[in-house]
Amino acid sequence: MKEKINLLSKGIFDYGYPDIRVSENRLDLEIEAGSRFSGEFELHAINGVEIRAKVFSSNKQMHCEETDIIGAHHVIHYAFNAENMEAGEKAEGHISIISNGGEIHIPYIVTVRSPYCMT
Repeated sequence: MKEKINLLSKGIFDYGYPDIRVSENRLDLEIEAGSRFSGEFELHAINGVEIRAKVFSSNKQMHCEETDIIGAHHVIHYAFNAENMEAGEKAEGHISIISNGGEIHIPYIVTVRSPYCMT
């Protein structure tokens, strides 16, 4: 304990870094033209250290509901807006997570298909 106090008094702080695992490494989505798709993935610090992160997408059509994260486990909800896209179009990008445990990029590709009816 004395050693720890000495380190703190010298301005040396020992912070643990989270070992982050993501439930999805890549998102491959197929969406009907003119619709909106919602999904989620999880972030988890397997060593229990609190994650502090910012989350954002490289494409304005992909929106992440949670942009600021604090905690050892978190669910990120996302939505892709294909309302102005035609069948056959594709959108690519990545969701970036900039954290105290490093940077994580989850690439995604969205393929827009024609609407159809199930009979």
